[in-house]
Amino acid sequence: MKQSQLYAPTTKDVSSQAVAMSHILGLKAGLMYQNAAGIYSYLPLATMVLEKITKIVDEELRAIGANKLILPLLEPAELWEKSGRWNEMGDELFKVKDRTNKEYALAPTHEEVVTDLVKNHLNTYKKYPLNVYQVGTKMRDERRPRFGLLRGKEFVMMDGYSFHTDNESLMSTYNDYFKAYERILNRIGVNFRVVEADNGSMGGSQSNEFMALADVGEDTICYLEDSKEAYNLEVCPVYTDTTKNAGSIEEVKLTKTPETSKIVDLVENYSIAVENTIKAICFSTIENEIIMALVAGNHDVNEVKLTNFVNKGELQFASSELLLENNLVEGYIGPYNLDSEVTIIADNAVSKIVCGSVGGNEYGTHYFNVNYDRDLSSIKLADIRVAALGDKLTENSENIKFTRGIEVGHIFALGCKYTDSMKVQYLDKNQKKQTPVMGCYGLGVSRLISAVLEQSHDEKGIIWPKNISPFDIHVIPLDYKKKAEQREFTDKLVLDLKENGFNVLLDDRDERPGVKFTEADLLGFPVQIVVGRKFTEGIVEFKARNSEDKKELEIDELIKEIKNVL
Repeated sequence: MKQSQLYAPTTKDVSSQAVAMSHILGLKAGLMYQNAAGIYSYLPLATMVLEKITKIVDEELRAIGANKLILPLLEPAELWEKSGRWNEMGDELFKVKDRTNKEYALAPTHEEVVTDLVKNHLNTYKKYPLNVYQVGTKMRDERRPRFGLLRGKEFVMMDGYSFHTDNESLMSTYNDYFKAYERILNRIGVNFRVVEADNGSMGGSQSNEFMALADVGEDTICYLEDSKEAYNLEVCPVYTDTTKNAGSIEEVKLTKTPETSKIVDLVENYSIAVENTIKAICFSTIENEIIMALVAGNHDVNEVKLTNFVNKGELQFASSELLLENNLVEGYIGPYNLDSEVTIIADNAVSKIVCGSVGGNEYGTHYFNVNYDRDLSSIKLADIRVAALGDKLTENSENIKFTRGIEVGHIFALGCKYTDSMKVQYLDKNQKKQTPVMGCYGLGVSRLISAVLEQSHDEKGIIWPKNISPFDIHVIPLDYKKKAEQREFTDKLVLDLKENGFNVLLDDRDERPGVKFTEADLLGFPVQIVVGRKFTEGIVEFKARNSEDKKELEIDELIKEIKNVL
């Protein structure tokens, strides 16, 4: 293709709201155009990348027996009502009405639609398992769209679904997707880690996230240096050494502690070690039941762990009104001598605190010298805190390390959540009705573009991995318009490269060499070939984009060198 024909509106200046490097490079290199907050047009170069990523996805998923289909963007509201997610999903769900006032969702995902699609077909065990997927646009009304393609209202996603008669079959397909995702990301050229994750509102028994490592990532990854074991911070387990803190056990006393509603005030005003304070955080269930979580003052409550342990649905911070109704005084809440009907869960580390301080349940008061074994032993213990520096996964493991990641894939073993709610049944070998189990598999196709850009760039611009680069080779003649002899040489060179199977972009524009070189580095295709003064000797300049080394090569050597790079 000639560069004069390519619609790639490069620019030097981008909005100050673009802070992620992938967002900045995407705008500078003319990959995308922002139509509105969180809504982008994919321009030709980005479209080429999407097509190449999709091709890799198609090849790997078809290899594991997945059938590709296309599902509607408009999803009938009654399907979402059957699954219980019409109201559960909240404001992220786009809801629209047609001219007859019938309601629809703009698809953020397709569990309901695909389950409805197959329910009448999958009526006998003989038709299982079934594995289907699609690559298409999804819509979510993000409250704060940001970071370009990383968090938008509209995005391109692969979503796969499988249906099974038993968990053994489900986990077999789950593992097939797990390995396929690893191959897909390796082929694309993404540096990633697989982490154990929370199933969240999707439900099910198991899930894994595939995280592209990047500083801009919104997720924190907890991992061990020399191990594949890794977790999303939301679910990272923490080992607690139960050796008691230093100090002698003394009698509990209620003390006036004015203006100490925060742990930092208590520590500073009364010279108490922060690890000897007990922090009480109150949450509420959907039924307005209060859940009090206790952690050491130097720790934070992990809401996902707490939610999963309590198992009473989604939790939220208890309102001031609800606390007041239950005689709980904000800033001075504590579990000792409590005159309220609340469920209390303590983190394991609370059990080792000697002579701890807790809220006195009266304004401006704290109980001092509280000990778990003596004073709080009826309270359940669990791992409900956020992992932090210095923590371990197990007693003998090394300390947990932390990095940031972009979630590019997530796979779920869903179980019967959707097939049960949508009344999918089949006849087993004994002609008895059974409910199938289901798996769900998501891969962020457009998000992968941003993940690659975050990882593969330098101060000059993009460095595309070879398997998804829009073009393999950028041919840059210095006087293509003005010198017929150079133009003839260049056209023959491009033809030879194409005949060898390479995808070539020819810079045929009447621009200064400096402009051409700067844009070539910004666009970042794997190989650059400069046709300069020595073309009359059959010599061109060769440069790999990921290297500063330049070579002068004859045409016969050139093809071999390109193949080494590509």
